[in-house]
Amino acid sequence: PRLHEAHGEPDGLEDYIPSVFVKQLPDSVLKNYGYFGVLNRPHSVVEFFKEPRLYERIKEEYVMVAETDHVYMKPIPNLASATEAAAHSFGYMHASSRHNNVIHMCWPDGDSSQIQPIGPSPLIIKTADLRRVAQ
Repeated sequence: PRLHEAHGEPDGLEDYIPSVFVKQLPDSVLKNYGYFGVLNRPHSVVEFFKEPRLYERIKEEYVMVAETDHVYMKPIPNLASATEAAAHSFGYMHASSRHNNVIHMCWPDGDSSQIQPIGPSPLIIKTADLRRVAQ
């Protein structure tokens, strides 16, 4: 299904695309991160897995996380395995030590040397693993 993080309200496309709606992070939380609205992406996955009635709809062993602005011209092979997810490498997305203060906001024990140059999508991962990461 399509996971939509707006205001948790239907948007009219649910008649055409199986959809799940979750609430966005409130501004009171986003302000702590410079109003970085992209945090709603991982937040929506966390919210999704809090609701058994939502995640029990997924019957597939693997799921693909994708952005709404990605266009796929041909089928994407499942390069994930039972022990490893598959994600697209973004060569321009390298973290450096200047990002450590932002990294510490979400991952107090982490630093830029531990960040892989991948985006949150596209990602193919075992459903159970995504659920574990979201907790």
